Amino acid sequence: PTGIRWLMAEYAEEQLEQQLPELQQLTISGLLNPDEAAQLLRKRRGFEYRLQKREKRLRDYQAYAQHEVGLLLLLKHRRAAASYYFKRDRIEASIVQRLHRLHRQACYRFQERLDCWLAHARFCEQIGHPQMASKVLARMLQVHSGREDLWLAAADWHWTDRLEARARWLRQKEGRKKSLKDEEKSEQQALGMETDADGVPADARLSAPAKEVLQSAQLARAFLLRGLRVHKRSRRLLFGLLKLECGLTAWLLHRRQDLPAASGIDEDSVAAGEPAALVLSALLETFGDSTTSRSTGEDRQLLTGLLSAAQACPPVADKFADDLRARLAALPAEVEDPPILSVADAAGAAAADPDDEVVAKLDAADGLDAAREVWAASRDTAGVRALRRYCQLEAASSRSAASIARVRREFERLAGRLGPGSVAFWAAYLEFEDSWGDSALVGELDWRARKFLKPELLNAYYVARLCPHMTS
Repeated sequence: PTGIRWLMAEYAEEQLEQQLPELQQLTISGLLNPDEAAQLLRKRRGFEYRLQKREKRLRDYQAYAQHEVGLLLLLKHRRAAASYYFKRDRIEASIVQRLHRLHRQACYRFQERLDCWLAHARFCEQIGHPQMASKVLARMLQVHSGREDLWLAAADWHWTDRLEARARWLRQKEGRKKSLKDEEKSEQQALGMETDADGVPADARLSAPAKEVLQSAQLARAFLLRGLRVHKRSRRLLFGLLKLECGLTAWLLHRRQDLPAASGIDEDSVAAGEPAALVLSALLETFGDSTTSRSTGEDRQLLTGLLSAAQACPPVADKFADDLRARLAALPAEVEDPPILSVADAAGAAAADPDDEVVAKLDAADGLDAAREVWAASRDTAGVRALRRYCQLEAASSRSAASIARVRREFERLAGRLGPGSVAFWAAYLEFEDSWGDSALVGELDWRARKFLKPELLNAYYVARLCPHMTS
């Protein structure tokens, strides 16, 4: 035991020694004073020793990671206040590398926990590393390959959220470069030096988004095809692949008008809808499959979804629209079953509340004061949609500290009633704090959501955290 404790201390101290150059740069740059650097070192020593315990606990990894994320936010605010944007490769890069290590260790030791994998993927998305997030999702699906919703969520992330995260990160990067370039240009002008315009050619700017879209589509298609190898003839995965191919075809038809030089794929075959037609044909073959039992309502719902997806893609609509309408007309009349195709079914079923009347009253209210009176009279029976609408009205009028505190109180009042059975409630609360309130509270709020929700809703919550727009 003494030797084991010595080895544990040796490894912890080795990790702390590797952090000394980072702490030196923090103090030299003035982002932390010596007392704050010493306090940071003490906190990290406590976290490192906790990670070396014989019995590993997930909350130790999560607390350490949350502490480092808070440090990144603090450095971001202090850099903005001091207009100091140097030595990022020696400070923030070291912290990000440590966060990756913590997430990898947590995923390795707690492979059955979906929240570990999705937290790592979400962190990679937030810092602008979509390639790393894709690798994390691929590794997660090697462990949890038996779940169709995870394959769909991973593909949907690559096709939608990956592009948004990448574009957001590029805008932030371009903004930092522009601010630094403006400062440098003003200094050069003050010295009487000539300044040159931005040398990036326009063609490179126009072709970069196209490459991102094509790469995202290729990755999303690869995930769906891998899922189909595990879940053969799965209607949900085939339907997801069909929507992807139809979306890519529609994008290419629109993009070819502006950028006819888009390369990397067979433009003629995709523009003609051939990949989407192959997937749709495979889906139609499942109607004659006697090995699976499907009700008439499920067939009707699938055909309706196929027709809607085909109509969004003109080449596919020309080939299959009449056939799909004929199949719909040939089905016997039957009460439709609950939806089975949407990935967000499990996430939104518990959160759906019949509060159309409350939303209508909020929209018809004359001014913010009247909307607040309507909300105060109906908050005891209102659902998530009405709460979202009230938050939107508050945000549209004022984003003061008083308005933020008022909306936060409303979320806390409804947490006891909606929290245990509504994934959409926590998604709305997290979205409010992340985009409008205090982003430092997101980690604590995520922990509360996992404690409040019923056990059968946790997996749906993890999927909703990966793709937030699915519960909107």
